[in-house]
Amino acid sequence: MSREILIVDDDLLLCKLFSTTLEKHGYTAHVAYSGPDALEFLSTRPVDLVVLDIMMADMDGIDVIAQIRRNPAYLRLPIVVLSARADFASRQRGLIAGATDYLIKPITPDDLLAYIRRLWPQD
Repeated sequence: MSREILIVDDDLLLCKLFSTTLEKHGYTAHVAYSGPDALEFLSTRPVDLVVLDIMMADMDGIDVIAQIRRNPAYLRLPIVVLSARADFASRQRGLIAGATDYLIKPITPDDLLAYIRRLWPQD
């Protein structure tokens, strides 16, 4: 079974690197370049994981997490934050908002792949 992963980041190159790596390893990667685009995507199609940047222009990742968690269907959806903000307060803010985990950028596509493989070791 191919896991569906939504990558949400306003960095087009980063999205391309992550999605290409994930697709190469059997995952189905979808990309949204803003919070509103991610929420629109999720309103029409379920995914198994959201990989989400915090610092985006239209809507920050914390607001995106809050919107996702308001939907009862997505209460258990894993949301992994990728952020350049490495301070304790930012990490706590993300986790309190409902993120499953908080990873610090820079992160390589292979590191993200390794993290995802730990979520579903039997895939």
